[in-house]
Amino acid sequence: MRDKIRRFGWLALAVLFVVTGVGFGIYAFLVNTHPSSNSDIISCAKASNPPNQQPGKNGKVIGAQLADFKSPAKISFIYCTDYKVGTGAEVTSSNQTVEVNYVGALASNGTIFDSSFDNGQPVSFQLTQVITGWSFGLQGMKAGGVRRIFIPAQYGYGSAAISSIPANSDLVFDVQLLSVK
Repeated sequence: MRDKIRRFGWLALAVLFVVTGVGFGIYAFLVNTHPSSNSDIISCAKASNPPNQQPGKNGKVIGAQLADFKSPAKISFIYCTDYKVGTGAEVTSSNQTVEVNYVGALASNGTIFDSSFDNGQPVSFQLTQVITGWSFGLQGMKAGGVRRIFIPAQYGYGSAAISSIPANSDLVFDVQLLSVK
């Protein structure tokens, strides 16, 4: 009888070990494939040679095509390319205020819909005042850096059509971070 109890105890421990291992495996998979924080939503790669945006026919970049751009099939999470890593203050919170130059385009075809360059001066704003894709997309970026951010529609304007941005549009922004406060 004692041997049966001992064998049952070892069997129960083995089953518990297997179930726990499978459970942790499933947990690790879910954590790595489903966003639950900023770091799970954004992924950045490094590249060289920042895009050189040229003005369109009217001397402005709005309406022109985004420089060095290939349209992705579908953007399902925020990702970016760092063309230049800055050395200044780092964006660590959505409560910070940033000063940037930027160009915004539709990811479907690269058509530029907005640009601080066309306005002739950088813009300054708190990251709580912009689309979620910007708040997440600038995290970890340092002043002096240049980044291209790919933003899925749900982190942009979603189902709302805004000016020349159709509803459910994935977006792309080239951002030059000038300062962080």
